[in-house]
Amino acid sequence: MKGTCFTIGALGLFFVVQAAQAGWTPAKRLSWTSATSQEPDIVADSAGHLHVVWTDFAASDGDIYHTKSTNGGTTWSTIKRLTWTPGVSQGADLALDSSGNLHLVWWDRLAGGGGIYYKRSTNGGALWSASRRLTWMSGWSEYPTIAVDDYANVHVVWSNPVNADIYCISSTDGGYTWLAAKRLTWTSISSVYPMIIVDDFGNGHLVWDEYIPANGEPGSGQVYFKQSSNYGTTWTTSQRLTWTANESQAPVIAVDASGALHLVWHYYCTPENAEIYYKKSTNGGTAWSAAKRLTWTSGASMNPAVVVDSSDNPHVIWEDEVSGNLDIFYRKSMDGGATWTSAERLTWTSSW
Repeated sequence: MKGTCFTIGALGLFFVVQAAQAGWTPAKRLSWTSATSQEPDIVADSAGHLHVVWTDFAASDGDIYHTKSTNGGTTWSTIKRLTWTPGVSQGADLALDSSGNLHLVWWDRLAGGGGIYYKRSTNGGALWSASRRLTWMSGWSEYPTIAVDDYANVHVVWSNPVNADIYCISSTDGGYTWLAAKRLTWTSISSVYPMIIVDDFGNGHLVWDEYIPANGEPGSGQVYFKQSSNYGTTWTTSQRLTWTANESQAPVIAVDASGALHLVWHYYCTPENAEIYYKKSTNGGTAWSAAKRLTWTSGASMNPAVVVDSSDNPHVIWEDEVSGNLDIFYRKSMDGGATWTSAERLTWTSSW
């Protein structure tokens, strides 16, 4: 079973699920607030329980909320508010460890700057630990991403625009204590929108968007990659994965059971029209396949997400303007990324 969660305008959060034979269910609305519900993230545990977190502006300037389903998305628990701060809490990212514990990070827009925060739940989201601030850097620390390996090592990566670079902080005891933050990039422009995953062998894989200067001016965004094979202690040299004339942005990455990496991003083929691209590495990121274009639309295809199923096949969703509004589209590959099904539209909305 595979699900996805998304936002439609200010109406709320919606969820759809795909069963193996039955196609896609109708969209199910998860939030019913008078304000915007946005930036959802979803994970599923080994028992098939689904957990969704998002930012909601109903009762504040923006706080993190959580709901769960124990029956594959048919019904959902009462929504639980997880943060109470004077600033905007946003960009929630959720991970599960091998024991089923939930690990949550987000960034908070506080007066004078922003920090990365963390909390955990050891009982399926019924109770959560107190919020813990992980960063105390000047300026904004933003866009966190989190991954947990099978040895209870928790890794949080984020970007800091003041330094224009990517940082990482790790815990070796399941989030109880944390090591010192480690700087992973040293650039002169901007490294943003990181995403980290951990494979079954304990290797960490990181992608991000880096702006390459050209002729003294801020240049186009390009996708970069690096890896750690020792639980985040050291990292390989940054590897550039795209060499495009215009922006390559919003990289996301997934790993299958064999350790193969599946990378998806959007590229602005023209200044107004982005399309979705894919490439794969079967040797831990040392070498990558040629980029494969997945969309050809008259509207921008943007902000993809990718997951890999138990047969090592990648599934990609993205938002597309081809309908005149932002709608969710989907493609999958049944041969590990070599060929892809036709694009399938999942939503029909009347607004952005």
